[in-house]
Amino acid sequence: MLAGNIKTTDSQSGYQAYSRKAIEKIRITNHDMGAGSEILTQVKNYDLKVVETPITVRYDIDGTLAKNPWRHGVDVLGEQI
Repeated sequence: MLAGNIKTTDSQSGYQAYSRKAIEKIRITNHDMGAGSEILTQVKNYDLKVVETPITVRYDIDGTLAKNPWRHGVDVLGEQI
């Protein structure tokens, strides 16, 4: 995924940790699935650092997605425009 000109492998997994500086700066206004993209945009704007640690996440298990993945993708892209 690319948001805020920051490349990440999975900004939507929901598994994230933040420094005190990031918590003090980032303000989330999107309380839906686009929040991950909004956070990355603010990370870039505030010149914060992103570090990824590999985790295992599965998106292929029936009943685990709250939204249709295609519809979700369109919604997230629309929020960034």
